[in-house]
Amino acid sequence: MLNAILIFFVYCMMPLHPLHVSITNIDYDKDKQIVDVAIKLFPSDIEAAIFKNSGVNLLLNSENEYFNSDSLINEYISNNFKLSFDGKTIKKMKYIKREKKQDALWFYFSFGNINCNTVEIENTLLFDIFNDQKNLVIINYGGNEKGFTFEKDNSVIKIALDNE
Repeated sequence: MLNAILIFFVYCMMPLHPLHVSITNIDYDKDKQIVDVAIKLFPSDIEAAIFKNSGVNLLLNSENEYFNSDSLINEYISNNFKLSFDGKTIKKMKYIKREKKQDALWFYFSFGNINCNTVEIENTLLFDIFNDQKNLVIINYGGNEKGFTFEKDNSVIKIALDNE
């Protein structure tokens, strides 16, 4: 009887479908004119996106990892995560590194010479893979922090930074 209850409990706790979420942190230091971006993705999700777009199986974090995986990931992120400052779009963010933390990967980017009053964020990461994808973005600037959720029908947000 105890086994049946345990099996029922485990079955009820299992999600009906996986949660498809990315997290992005944007830190804007107006005094130093630097923007740092950290994007959290799950390996299987980014692998699926790269495979769909390029046909390459990355095999991330394995001894058989594709030799050019960081370049393909950087290209995918650059095509699906765009920042514009005062109407000027950053063409390509400077890729810093990739870091594995628990069951996710963090990708770090940075760029300088940014002095702006508005930022526009377009985030379509993994929308080409999952219909239920949600992209959470937290932006920190001048002591303020704001969070946004991006979905397929709401993938662009414009923020006035000096009116906060």
